[in-house]
Amino acid sequence: PKTVGEELQVDYVLIGNYLIEDSVIRLNVELIHVHSNEIIWREPLQVDFQSAFELQDIVAKEVIAGMNIQFTQKELSRIRKNIPHDPLAYEYFLRSISYEYTNEGDQLAIGMLENSIELDSTYAPTYYHLGDRLNRYAIYGSPNSEDALRSENALLKALSLDSEHIGALGRLAMRYTETDRIVEAVELIKQILEINPNSAEAHLSLGYIYRYAGMNDEAIREMEKAIALDSRNQVFRTILITYLVAGEYEKVIEAGRLFEESAFIIEHLGLALHKLGKNTEAIE
Repeated sequence: PKTVGEELQVDYVLIGNYLIEDSVIRLNVELIHVHSNEIIWREPLQVDFQSAFELQDIVAKEVIAGMNIQFTQKELSRIRKNIPHDPLAYEYFLRSISYEYTNEGDQLAIGMLENSIELDSTYAPTYYHLGDRLNRYAIYGSPNSEDALRSENALLKALSLDSEHIGALGRLAMRYTETDRIVEAVELIKQILEINPNSAEAHLSLGYIYRYAGMNDEAIREMEKAIALDSRNQVFRTILITYLVAGEYEKVIEAGRLFEESAFIIEHLGLALHKLGKNTEAIE
């Protein structure tokens, strides 16, 4: 738990194991304080269940009650919102999200997700992942406007089933940004921040949208918030581009030290050094 907690940058880790016999499942659930490695709460649970989906809901409720966490009714409704209805459809869904993010992996995932939808057309996460994979393939695989439009439609379908699906809101915002619908994109990201004000990814996305619109100061502010919330996320290195276009060349060099060395980092450090007149270092 200590290793996992440090990697995830969290103070507590919830772990558990189970035994199954006929229709009875016995679970042991423990809440571990990462820094002291102490068990804060432990609860043995025994439940009868008809399906794995029902079990997920039962366990979520028991853990919430046992940890004495106070949720609003709206927050509780989010927990129950996305429950699949068909086991085989869910199997296709799980297989789809296991494929790598490559052109081949995207194609395989799209096929699995389409199979899943044929069996269960009510599960919002399936449409979100379909929209995400179609969007990736439209950009990196075999670029065409048909896949891009299918991606947008899938994301809209996900939101029609779950208006607060953070992944679908974020991916659709990027689609709107890159098709010059900036106001709509900003509104979608603000919806995410209403649900979770501490979403580092949402602050980064808002920064990206502002940069796209030429609002460099606002872009820097949002991207710096993202890094403050999650300093280890390598995707956040895009702030180097924002500093560069804003003329903040010293900050490019300073921020470059936060991320693992890569071609991207070296390229932007070189560009910043050139802009500072340090051409020998830039060429190197």
